[in-house]
Amino acid sequence: MKTASITGGTGGIGTALSLKLIEHGYFVISTHNNKSSSFLKEWKNTHKLNSDKIKFINCDITDYSQARISIEELVEEMNIDLLINNAGITRDSSFLKMNFHQWHDVINTNMTANIPSHILDQIKNDIPTKELVKPYEIGNTVMYIIDDMPSLTGCILSVNGGQYMQ
Repeated sequence: MKTASITGGTGGIGTALSLKLIEHGYFVISTHNNKSSSFLKEWKNTHKLNSDKIKFINCDITDYSQARISIEELVEEMNIDLLINNAGITRDSSFLKMNFHQWHDVINTNMTANIPSHILDQIKNDIPTKELVKPYEIGNTVMYIIDDMPSLTGCILSVNGGQYMQ
């Protein structure tokens, strides 16, 4: 059985990635940042999974020392075949209303701020499909890359509804 490690594997896209990889026979290790044990148990129950399919590791990936220790412990414990850096956060506040701590958290995790809804509508209008990508579509793309194209390197696959066609 191959092993995949996913940062943020219980969020929207992370859940889609985790489930797709498990469906294809991977054991998934998902990092999370201080999720409660009841949340993680409910997540597994909702998706009808047990500990032979997924393992959760509490790790604040914005803390370099903590992330390094977690990675070192993980690598000592098992072989990682696939690493997906997926973690991202939002803080429900406009840029002008964010305090420094909120801004710092958002930038350190995913390098982007919240997009106001009118800007989001403009972005959707510019996309040929007029829709944002769904998390399961990203999961399908990851499976395409790792299952069907093992020698695919040096390429960018844009999963964006045709917004950036080359």
